[in-house]
Amino acid sequence: MSRGVEHRGLTATHKLKHDAEQIEHLVHTGALPSSFHNASQALWAVWRELENTQNKKQALVKMSREHRQVLRGVYNRVAHLAPAHSTLPERAVQNRDFVQLEVEYLQAQPEILHLDNFLSEEALRRLRRFCVESTIWFDIKPTGYLGSYADDGFSTPLLYQIADELQQAFPHVFKGHPLVHMWAYKYDSDHDGINIHADVARVNVNFWVTEDDANLDPASGGLVVFKMQAPSNASFAEFNSVQGLERAHRMIEADGRRNVTIPYQENRMVMFNSNLWHRTDHFRFKSGYRKRRINITMLFGSR
Repeated sequence: MSRGVEHRGLTATHKLKHDAEQIEHLVHTGALPSSFHNASQALWAVWRELENTQNKKQALVKMSREHRQVLRGVYNRVAHLAPAHSTLPERAVQNRDFVQLEVEYLQAQPEILHLDNFLSEEALRRLRRFCVESTIWFDIKPTGYLGSYADDGFSTPLLYQIADELQQAFPHVFKGHPLVHMWAYKYDSDHDGINIHADVARVNVNFWVTEDDANLDPASGGLVVFKMQAPSNASFAEFNSVQGLERAHRMIEADGRRNVTIPYQENRMVMFNSNLWHRTDHFRFKSGYRKRRINITMLFGSR
């Protein structure tokens, strides 16, 4: 995670840009006092210097001693947590005919299902606010997005309520498959998303919380799930490495690139066999801090 990257003196310009914009947003909305304006200015100062000097082929860049001094007490610090800490007295996952949906999922070849209007308006509002306001985005992904994990800040009772309601709604899908991991990713509009990979889990639940008006192409921006699974004897490191990526491309090409593509939509959920190769679809979102694409992932069970 990026806390380790920070210890080696490495950062990324998209990380500095995000953090500066987030603090500006929090000061503007009154979530942080005006004194934090100095923190955003420090982040912008280092961003400008690294943006002007870095090799564009390098995803991660080294901060000088002076950079680290400027950002001391500012970089990768939890300055604010949005109040999404409580569960809802009512359902968070909107009710529907889950019996029929479970049958559809279990009979699908491969197992893929998507639902619109996944969360109640209140649950969606709280989660979106938590993602936008909470300064918990520590994991730097070189391709241009940031991550936050259940063991590093992305954890609220509301998220566990959602996981619990999913398990109740799809008892046969999740039987024997507890929640094992959870995270959120936030994407810079000027960069790419996640490349082809698989996850070490049995069921993947992925849903999107950014408003639809941020998406410039409603026909894209979601998820591409290929109809081919990662080798059962491959480890997480193997099929998420450079060599594993090349192997995945060869397998998918040989299979004719058969896939199910689910376009982005606010409050849309995709549930699928987590061992299937999948990637972020290409996306075009508006610029601006509140317009960043955000997805939340829950992993259940083991592959």
